[in-house]
Amino acid sequence: MLASSGVVQEVFNRHSEMSDPAMANVDQIILVMSLNLPPFDARQATRFLVSAEAADIPVMLLLNKADLLQDDMTQALVAEVTDVVVCC
Repeated sequence: MLASSGVVQEVFNRHSEMSDPAMANVDQIILVMSLNLPPFDARQATRFLVSAEAADIPVMLLLNKADLLQDDMTQALVAEVTDVVVCC
């Protein structure tokens, strides 16, 4: 077994921080959520988006598995998300 040790030489201040889920020093969040299998959970998405907004961290929402739904279902879910998410 190799013996190794390390020494912390400097600790930098955090420039961003979220507590739920716990993360720090994040410049941008890419939130990937399924539209199907598992089904899209608007409550979970909202919870995460609100946490990111409160921490002033930009979020990109990526909805995947659209090919597993009929076009009208996909459009309805995208419209639901678009109604609550404001893009800048």
